[in-house]
Parts: sequence; C-alpha cells; structure tokens
Amino acid sequence: MVAGQLGLGGAGSLEKLEVVVRSRYLAQRVIEKYDLMPTLFADVWDSKTKKWTVEEPPGIQDAIREIRDILIVTPDSKKGTLQISFDNPDPATAKRIVEHFLVQTSETMRELVLRDAAENMRFLTAQLDKTTDPLLREKIYNMLAKEIEKDTFARAQTYYGFYVPDPPMVPDRKAKPKRALICVLSVVVAFFVAVFLAFFLEYMNRLKTDDPERYLQLKDAMRLRRRAESKEHGAGSMEQGAKDRTAKL
Repeated sequence: MVAGQLGLGGAGSLEKLEVVVRSRYLAQRVIEKYDLMPTLFADVWDSKTKKWTVEEPPGIQDAIREIRDILIVTPDSKKGTLQISFDNPDPATAKRIVEHFLVQTSETMRELVLRDAAENMRFLTAQLDKTTDPLLREKIYNMLAKEIEKDTFARAQTYYGFYVPDPPMVPDRKAKPKRALICVLSVVVAFFVAVFLAFFLEYMNRLKTDDPERYLQLKDAMRLRRRAESKEHGAGSMEQGAKDRTAKL
C-alpha cells in the first residue's frame, strides 16, 4: 500500500478536495488517461498478446468500481490534510497510481477555476464596453484584475488547490493486516459466544427442572430443525450430483 498526503492550498476547503478525489469523474479520468484497465484487471489480461483472456472483458464501469474499492481516502480536519492510499501487489504500481490521482485532482480543480475565470473575464470585459461611468469602470477593472490574478495563479502552480507535504513513495515492507486487532476482536467475540452458551445451558437446565413439558417441546423443536437442515443439505448435494452427472454426459 502506498499513501500520499495532501495539504490545503488557497483554493477551497478540505471537503471540496475530498469530493473531487472520491468522484467517479476523477476515477474515470485517471483510468482513461493512464490506460489502467490492464493494471486493474491483470488476472484476465495477457500482456504478451495485449488481449483479454475472457469472452466478456471488463468495462469502464467495472474499472471505476474496482479502483474506488481499493482507493482509500482519509481526511484529517484538524490538520487540514487528506491522505490517499492505494493497495496493489506491486508497490511501484501503487505509487504510480497515487501520483496519477494527485496530478489529475490538481488538473480537474485547475480546469474548473480557469473555466470560471474565463467566463467572468468575458462578462466583465463586455460590461466595460457598455459602461461609461468612471466609478463603475474602476470597480469593474478591480474585479477583472482579481479574475486575471486567479487565472495566473492557477496556471503557475504545479498542484492547484493543495500542496503535497508527504509525496507517495514505494514502501520498504509489505502492508500487513493488523493482527493484534484481529486477535483482540476474536477473543471478544469468543467471550460473548461463551457467555451466551453458558446462559443458554443454564436456562435449559432450569427449564428441565421447573417446566419439563416446555423443556421437551423446545428439545423436540430443536431436533426437528436439525433434521430439516440435514434434509435440505442432502437435497442440495443430490441436486449438485445430478448436475455433475448431466455435465459429464
């Protein structure tokens, strides 16, 4: 797994940045821009023949779902940062994809700002041609200057809307599951199961003494349920066996 960290720049909020990074539009843009279909579905792609090995190859919607499932976006509102992580068996590939997301996030935000600034400059320029009042013209000039400054600022930055204090890098060790947490959760679950089983057995013992009739009813109901499950399992096995014999024929 490779992670890159983004800090806020001068163009918007952390929420806006997170929305862009998580968007389907950005995922599709990254996939198509860098031809990531063979990378995302390497198990059904023949790199030698440059062809898919299945009759129905995955489509762009499958790729979007795939890349969004393994892209981890972690915001930190206190620090004003956003961490992007990508999980892939090849660390170099994971690093490259995180870099792709950084670049295309910047380009997407830059394009939005440039488009907005261009529209505003066009409108303000038209208003200047229609206005003769000196005070109004001065205000329009000031507004136009801000839009020009916005346009220039957007074009000049390497990453627009954020900076990268912690760029992605190939890790020196493989990402492993948190075994300590898994062990703790397993112990907790086992404890609750044991407690439930102890209470259930105690209840059955008391019921056997205090209400034998009710105890026998519960026992018969449990026996019938086990038989029904056994018959269902047997029927399923027979059906599967019949299918296998049919397939052989």
